Amino acid sequence: MFRKVVCQNLPFWLPLEATKNNKMRLFLSFISILFITLPSNAQKPSFSHMDVFDLQYVSDPQISPNGDWVVYRRMGFDIMKDRAWGNLWLIRTDGSQHQKLTSREVSESGPKWS
Repeated sequence: MFRKVVCQNLPFWLPLEATKNNKMRLFLSFISILFITLPSNAQKPSFSHMDVFDLQYVSDPQISPNGDWVVYRRMGFDIMKDRAWGNLWLIRTDGSQHQKLTSREVSESGPKWS
């Protein structure tokens, strides 16, 4: 049996009997597919060294014990400080309720469920 998961209007099918490790693999695959399927522009200029500061990516996803939530570190780069930063974000596994976990404007890391 499978269940439908929709995020950013893209449907994905996940097995109902997924273990925690399988859920982690599926979540990482989902994020990868999301970035691959983003629309591209045919007239887009080449990637330059300054474009690195516009990139963002997901790091250290942690699935809740009941499997309903994922907390992850959203990574980016600060051009003025010339360093990476990360904030913790929370999303339901069905793709809804995507929100920043804290209101702090500092680099955060190490999300763990208790």
